Amino acid sequence: MEQATGSNNSTGTAAMQTSRPEASTVNAVMMPWFMGGPWIPKFSGKGGSAAFEEWRGQMEAFLRAQGLSGQQRVDFILSALEGEAKQEIQLVASTDKDTDVKVFDILKGLYGHTVSVAQLRAQFFQCRQGAEEGVGAFTLRLRELHHQWRAVDPGPAGGDDEMLRAQFAMGLRPSPTQQELQRQLRRRPDMTFADTCREAKALEKEMGTGDVQVCRALTSEPTPAAAPDSSWQQWRDSLKAELQREVRDQVTALGKTLSDDLRNLNRRSDPPVRERHNPTITAPASRPRSSRGAQGESQLYRWDAQGRPICRDCGESGHIQRFCPRRQRPESSDF
Repeated sequence: MEQATGSNNSTGTAAMQTSRPEASTVNAVMMPWFMGGPWIPKFSGKGGSAAFEEWRGQMEAFLRAQGLSGQQRVDFILSALEGEAKQEIQLVASTDKDTDVKVFDILKGLYGHTVSVAQLRAQFFQCRQGAEEGVGAFTLRLRELHHQWRAVDPGPAGGDDEMLRAQFAMGLRPSPTQQELQRQLRRRPDMTFADTCREAKALEKEMGTGDVQVCRALTSEPTPAAAPDSSWQQWRDSLKAELQREVRDQVTALGKTLSDDLRNLNRRSDPPVRERHNPTITAPASRPRSSRGAQGESQLYRWDAQGRPICRDCGESGHIQRFCPRRQRPESSDF
């Protein structure tokens, strides 16, 4: 009897142990996914892209919690549609809406983001920190704009970490936090976007009063204030002097680089300079004087208005004294 009782107990225990996993599986599968439930969020196509994205997120959360087949997932999504959105899906062919992914893609094309890529890019690069906005809220808003832009216009394979870091530093409002952050970025150009955000939050927490003073000075009318703190004034003076040194060094280095580039450019563009030999001009050797005495060289040759030589013997133009026809004529004789 004891053995039978023990065997019965062991059999019952084993049956209970084997039934527990099945019960848990049934409970996981038998989640209330029935269509038309009042707890299911409805979407009618109104409210724009924000309403669609919110409804889609809720529906995806419901689908992840259910153990449904592919057709059941489609039926579950279609049961949550109404109005214009339901009519649009009904007009689509069955083969184009046989999965939940296809249904979501159709609805996204109809009611998703309608902003152009150029507008999304402009919104990202024009993002600036508000007067009363903290660094954390500004970081979140900048990341959301970047996500919306890259969702429709994927970026390079390496990512946009450097662009995010530069836009974050430039988008901060003018304050000691921004100045100190830009100074650290110049010193540490290898900082990532996450490191930059953490550093900006730490600086905001450390210099919170300074940001408030700057914002009040920019937005409110000038009011008589108390004498500034000496430590604050010293920090400003030291930061100003350091920035001036950095700018001066950068300008000096830039001027030297430009002068070297211009010198190299002129050296390449100018033709090689040839050495010019200036021969010494010597006076011509003096001609021997004729027997006629001090008769200038200007009297040796004469020219008429047409450039013809004038003979010194006969005074006619067209020949010189040596070829004068009268001179070559023999003299008459008495023979």
